[in-house]
Amino acid sequence: MTPLPEALAGHGIRLRDFHVGNHKTLCPKCSHTRKNKKDRCLSVTIDAEGTAVWNCHHCADTGNIPGKRSNGHALTAPRQSKPIRPEPVENPAKPERMFQWFTARGIGRETVDQMGCFVTSQWFPQTDQEERCIAFPYLRGGELVNHKYRTAAKQFRQDAKAERTIYNIDAVKDEATVIFVEGEMDVLACIEAGYAAVITLPDGAPEKAKDELDPTDKRYAGLAVCEAELEHVEKFILAGDEDGPGRAHAEEIARRLGKEKCWRVEWPAGNDAPRKDANEVLLEDGPEILRECIEAAKPYPIAGIYGVDDFRQEVIDLYLDGHGKGLSTGWETLDEYMTIREGGELAIATGIPGAGKSELIDALMVNLAQFYGWTFGLCSFENEPGEHVIKLAEKYSGAPFWDGSSRRMTRTDLDLSLSWIGDRFSFIRADDEAPTLDWVLEKARALVLRHGIRGLVIDPWNEVESRRPKGMNETEYVSQSLSKLKRFAYGHGVYVWLVAHPVKIYSEDGVVRAPTAYDISGSANFANKGDMIFTVHRPDIKSSGTEVHVRKVRRKWLGKPGMVRLDYDRATGRYSEVK
Repeated sequence: MTPLPEALAGHGIRLRDFHVGNHKTLCPKCSHTRKNKKDRCLSVTIDAEGTAVWNCHHCADTGNIPGKRSNGHALTAPRQSKPIRPEPVENPAKPERMFQWFTARGIGRETVDQMGCFVTSQWFPQTDQEERCIAFPYLRGGELVNHKYRTAAKQFRQDAKAERTIYNIDAVKDEATVIFVEGEMDVLACIEAGYAAVITLPDGAPEKAKDELDPTDKRYAGLAVCEAELEHVEKFILAGDEDGPGRAHAEEIARRLGKEKCWRVEWPAGNDAPRKDANEVLLEDGPEILRECIEAAKPYPIAGIYGVDDFRQEVIDLYLDGHGKGLSTGWETLDEYMTIREGGELAIATGIPGAGKSELIDALMVNLAQFYGWTFGLCSFENEPGEHVIKLAEKYSGAPFWDGSSRRMTRTDLDLSLSWIGDRFSFIRADDEAPTLDWVLEKARALVLRHGIRGLVIDPWNEVESRRPKGMNETEYVSQSLSKLKRFAYGHGVYVWLVAHPVKIYSEDGVVRAPTAYDISGSANFANKGDMIFTVHRPDIKSSGTEVHVRKVRRKWLGKPGMVRLDYDRATGRYSEVK
């Protein structure tokens, strides 16, 4: 039986979780056609048997997925428990000693009372005992949804199974500019300096800076939970900690919110003693200096928009240490010609039908997910979601889904594969009609925010609805579309693979030649604007021998033009190097 998330995805329905109860989401039938595209007009109800029933309050589309197999076993849908809301504390303790503790950190009584802080006792896993601590209530829509607890020794915990929302999120309402800090004390510090719309995620930065943050890290869940409250914000001022983890944390937040909306604060040096965060600036330099720092925030760096000072250190580092390659494709022989840039690129893939370009990209994504923890958005028009999941499961498990000459994957293999794929791949799908590029990128931006995707596949280009403005020719339209894709890739740090078919198949002396980007239907702009261009080709379509022709590498440190041969295993969809 198809798992519930996959079954719903097959109807174009996406839910944030699958707990028993009612869910609101976008309607795959009508939301993309409406003026208010973000109205969650589809109501989906899931019962204890795993049955899902939906009804759209706008277009009246209805449907259901039964929750039991014919043999009586329940549907194998992973059910996530609904967040538990803590009970409000009656007459919370607010001893004078608590206010003195805040005062010593520059925070006044009025601000502490405004934010509802109080003293309590909680069990802390760090010490394996109850500790006296300060509680920071998390409210959303005026209702208590969580507490963050802090001991004097800077140990932290939250209410068990509570919603991972954003601290002070209710203050964001109707505000065009919002300050994003790292920790509740920094929120209070900014409020003390006169700002109201100041927020933080509950978990702060990772303990150590990482080149690649874990996409399954729940510390960013609050961004998705509070998506509706944040969507109107025009400007985010990132005022986090000025250390390695803090900078990595800010980079991930900016990537998910959109760097074009983000500005960043630089903290003062303070007589050769650099300030780390907003609370430290308030305490050491006063509220006026804190306000000056926030008001002097600079636009967050976006690839292609820099001043000399933004890349001065990078140039010096390159001069001293040279430039490393991008991420491995998973095939050592291919890495000589093609590696993957972490900051986002537009890659154009072409090849004749049946040559394996989509299969190769799928295998490459599985490698990137396994080696580097990447997550992906898949807009694949030539694969039904269920079929696409099967292909990914075969590549991940190394065993075929169907019976054949090789051992079929076991049910355990399948369950493990589905869980692994579910954490790393999301499907973008419009069932009624081919979507526009703007529609696809709108969904991709949502996936960056919700799941932190690092890769996006659009396969193939000719299935994207072309809505050329009157008076614009095809060449101009393709150029404009590819520019949109590149801006998305660079602005969000997402690697985009665009699969495009050649306009016709050419042969010489009866041998089909590998097409180039200039053979793609529509425009030579595919060859001009692609950062990485490669062709997947099988001289003998019945053979497993596959050629990868790397045609263009814009950044020479990522590879070079050339050709590599790989061997394709039809049973599992995997590629291996030719020995």
